[in-house]
Amino acid sequence: MRHEIRATRIADVWERISRSPLWHAAGCGCSGGPGCVLVNLASTEIDLLESLANQARTNNDPFAAELILRRLGRGREGSDPAPFSEWILSLPDSGLSDASLDRILSNIERFVDSVASLPTRSESRLGDIS
Repeated sequence: MRHEIRATRIADVWERISRSPLWHAAGCGCSGGPGCVLVNLASTEIDLLESLANQARTNNDPFAAELILRRLGRGREGSDPAPFSEWILSLPDSGLSDASLDRILSNIERFVDSVASLPTRSESRLGDIS
């Protein structure tokens, strides 16, 4: 699969999941319902980027680590970076090696696909808990 097509699919799924509250069956009742927590994609993005940066360092890939840390730094500084989906779309043109790009896209894809299977508020059996 070409990197651009793969990045587009991943970005599209990220966009879809970011438009609706997602519930995860974990936590306590005060977290949004009995045994449910609301998934915060902003903090999840930070966790994902930290994991990707650590993996890039472990793989001795300073260019990938720098690219990821730049995105992470903008978010932490509050400089309002472009949406995560746009960053994903920019990866094929970032100058990353094919191996680095495959690794990063695979990790984001694995996460996105797992989150996409979580129920949204309208799909959950919790009803309106606001």
